[in-house]
Amino acid sequence: MPLLNGLKATEYILGWEEKFRCGEDSSDIDIYGGELAPTVLVAAVTAFVDFPTVAKCTKAGMEEVFLKPVSKERLKTFLETKYLQFCNSYQ
Repeated sequence: MPLLNGLKATEYILGWEEKFRCGEDSSDIDIYGGELAPTVLVAAVTAFVDFPTVAKCTKAGMEEVFLKPVSKERLKTFLETKYLQFCNSYQ
């Protein structure tokens, strides 16, 4: 990305989500017993993965760090797992 790297983009995306979902500008209705459902899932796709990189991504709020190339099966498993966690946490 020419203007932002993935860490900065994640910061902006999650900051925007927090502001508009939970802040004064929010028009969401709380139907989850005191918590608003997470709506944004951020994952990194990179050609270089080491512990410091993964730590930075996790600290920024990313849910997963994928090493290129990402297999369809790994991506499918990740999305299914996160979706099931979301569904189960609000039953």
